[in-house]
Amino acid sequence: AIIDNNGAENKEAMKEAILRYEEPVMFLILKDNTELNQVNVREIADSASELSAGKPYLLFSDARVNIDISPDGQSAAADRNLLSLIGASAILVSSWPKKFVANLYIRFNKTPFPLRLFTSAKEALNWLELQKKVI
Repeated sequence: AIIDNNGAENKEAMKEAILRYEEPVMFLILKDNTELNQVNVREIADSASELSAGKPYLLFSDARVNIDISPDGQSAAADRNLLSLIGASAILVSSWPKKFVANLYIRFNKTPFPLRLFTSAKEALNWLELQKKVI
């Protein structure tokens, strides 16, 4: 990830994603052909915590690329302790079929925070705006 705190601090953390924080929203832009495993998810979570200075945030994930999430990455992505700063999460996907499949997965793998999938960035950001009360 590249951590970008509104231009104030840039830091190379890993190659899977770019993080940008615009309080209270953390933007996670996943890179194409990314493989997310437990280590990657932990690194992203740690970088987001550092960027938000340990304050709760709303997560906007741009996942409109090819992503492979390993079973241990899936477990880490649902870990309440690891993701304790996330108040709500909006995930942007590229198509309705991907949204349908992801919703099935989410139904059986509950997250410790409200999570919704969108095919429109504007709708996702509007929904996150409504979630500000949870953080």
